[in-house]
Amino acid sequence: MIGAMARPDDGQPAGETARFVLVEIHDALYAIDAMATVELLRAGSLSISRLPHAPESAMGVANHRGVVIPVFDLRRVLGLRALEEEISELRGLLEARERDHVEWLEELRRCAETGREFTKATDPHKCAFGRWYDQLRSSREQLNRMTKGDLALRAVIEGFDEPHRRIHGIAERTLTLAREGSIDEARAVINRAWDGDLASMKRLFARLLQLFTEQRQPILVVVSVGDKRVALSVDGVREVAQIDLASIQPAPGRGAGCDVLSGLVMRRDENILVLDLAAVVAAANAPLAA
Repeated sequence: MIGAMARPDDGQPAGETARFVLVEIHDALYAIDAMATVELLRAGSLSISRLPHAPESAMGVANHRGVVIPVFDLRRVLGLRALEEEISELRGLLEARERDHVEWLEELRRCAETGREFTKATDPHKCAFGRWYDQLRSSREQLNRMTKGDLALRAVIEGFDEPHRRIHGIAERTLTLAREGSIDEARAVINRAWDGDLASMKRLFARLLQLFTEQRQPILVVVSVGDKRVALSVDGVREVAQIDLASIQPAPGRGAGCDVLSGLVMRRDENILVLDLAAVVAAANAPLAA
């Protein structure tokens, strides 16, 4: 899908159907007029120079085939969170849940050595990670949003189950050994969990973030609007679709980004929001012109 866009055949019935590039943005599907689409590029293929004091929607400028063009983040134009924020949020969550289990084992060691009551969760379903993990695995919608159908990412998520259960499973045995005076043996149980299951979970946390990040590399859609060319950053490109123009309904009147929409198409079990490119560019440029 990456590369110069093919133009519709000249014999296409005028005024009845049109081709649109369907792009994904924050779990929603948007349509961009294929006639205005010049090229699709991976974000890393263009060197984007940041502009000082630029608004959040302006990623910078880039040299596209000898012409310097502005690059805008469509998420920001639509009033949505930037992709980097989603990645940063997941990174923070995973780091916190990894730290929880390091502290869990450290506290178990202290309680075994001092006889103090261990008050942290021994049920793997009741710690913060367990609650998040169970909710993720039980919701097809959340799991699909996280993995986007990637089998490697799904395998990493499934891989947490056994080491996570085993870590929590050592609490009762460790505390029983400590109560019986077998402190060294209790320490050995904790050490094995530290070097084994905790190390496995740390690798899984790192791998999950890596795959999640790699899967969310944006695509730049270079479009021509009037006599200007701009690049729009999107999460992904689904397909080029032929849409019956009569099927385009009025755009929603409320919600984030509604002022840059020209219509709505209902297709099978999903809605396609049609972007008004002139309005998109105007909205993206508005803070720069202010």
